Amino acid sequence: MGGAMLACTLICSVHAAQPLSGLMACRMLTDDAARLACFDREAATLSGSATMPPQPASAPALDAKQQFGLPEHAVVQKEIAAGTRPIAINTIEARVALLSRTSDGRSVVTLDNQQVWRQLTVDKDLLLKPGETVTISRGVLGSFWLETKHGRGTKVTRVQ
Repeated sequence: MGGAMLACTLICSVHAAQPLSGLMACRMLTDDAARLACFDREAATLSGSATMPPQPASAPALDAKQQFGLPEHAVVQKEIAAGTRPIAINTIEARVALLSRTSDGRSVVTLDNQQVWRQLTVDKDLLLKPGETVTISRGVLGSFWLETKHGRGTKVTRVQ
């Protein structure tokens, strides 16, 4: 049960370009209450509903005492089921609003969603221009990868 939830938090993608990916990710949850809550939440998102469906009685939010001693993946699964934690995504797409450089030559990319990402190393020119779409994906060990429409990419860190 816990392994499936951990896998979901690592690979789930709820992205506007892939509206069914959130529903598909719900299939990985092995806990019945968590899976149902996930499907309800994703169905509400797809239908444009602003209100969340009522949560099942078997999936209440956990307080600090209830969380004590539980493995992190179990806490995450219960929080997702209770609707107090969003399902993790692994990719976002956004347009470049502003480009700048640090004093040591690293690119700083401000996106149209107000996120600001900085290149970790000065390895190559990304050939980016304002208005272009970029994809930022989760990497391993907490890293992030920014990729341009030209196929050029670099490791980045979010600064805002």
